[in-house]
Amino acid sequence: MTYPGPYEPEDLLIKLLADEATPEEKAWLEAWLDLDPANRRQLEDFRRIWTESRHIAAISTVDENAAWNRFQERVQHQPRVIRPRFGLLRAAAIIGLLIGISGIVYLFIRSSVDREPIAWASGTTPASRTLSDGSTVVLNKSSQLDYPKAFRGKERAVTLKGEGFFKVTPDKQHPFVVRTGNVIITVLGTSFNIRQAGNKTIVTVASGKVQVSRNAQQITLGPGEKTIVPDKDTLLQKTGEPDKLYQYYSTRTFVCDNTPLWKLAETLEQAYNVKIDIRTPALRELRLTTTFHEEPLEQIIRVITETFDIKASRNGENYILE
Repeated sequence: MTYPGPYEPEDLLIKLLADEATPEEKAWLEAWLDLDPANRRQLEDFRRIWTESRHIAAISTVDENAAWNRFQERVQHQPRVIRPRFGLLRAAAIIGLLIGISGIVYLFIRSSVDREPIAWASGTTPASRTLSDGSTVVLNKSSQLDYPKAFRGKERAVTLKGEGFFKVTPDKQHPFVVRTGNVIITVLGTSFNIRQAGNKTIVTVASGKVQVSRNAQQITLGPGEKTIVPDKDTLLQKTGEPDKLYQYYSTRTFVCDNTPLWKLAETLEQAYNVKIDIRTPALRELRLTTTFHEEPLEQIIRVITETFDIKASRNGENYILE
């Protein structure tokens, strides 16, 4: 909006921000600001740009004063010298320099932000997320993943605490690396599960190949294989993993394939925050082949008791099978 008078509003806005306006100019400007809310919005826009420019200048290594002096010398050799009005020419020269370095500063800041790790915690229930490379991660409850906003460099590195199921986007030039405790898991493109349980780390592969290393030792796992890595520096070994119970929190399905009852009971304890006590030792090795999909625990317990013709009782959050 225009305002009749001896001043240009834009000039006075800059002088005000530079703390160069006279009392008379401030009074005129205040009257102009009261004319229309759009005028005050324009002042706020100028103030934001001014603040950001000063911030960029503070972190740059460019000597604006020296640049201004060089600029003046060049101008003085011209046939006609235009004096800067209210310091606007000086401000224009400095802002021009700032624009030149702002791209470099932006890239530096963006790179720093991208490398700053994001701490993602699942809380009391499992949660899923897609990373910047397209890889997907499902965290079990009470777990945390630290990862960058964007992967840069030779590897895609993350840090896991707790348990997570990873489905990694293939990229042979940039291996996906998971660090958990003193164990390092390296993959190119595959799906696998990592679980920290007490003083051990369990790595189970669903598809593709995974390299697990600790200190100077390493082992390669294929589909349907797992390794249990204790804290102690013992020889790394792999075994078969016939069922897919370990995926329960990512698929919301309990898949039993000739699975012993004790193993199903342990998984149900983790999933439902209960305690299942198999009182009769002979029952522990009973085998079950079935699938439970998002079924209540009471329903699963009933299927177990009917399948094996055993009894179940409950005391609060504790179940007893006998």
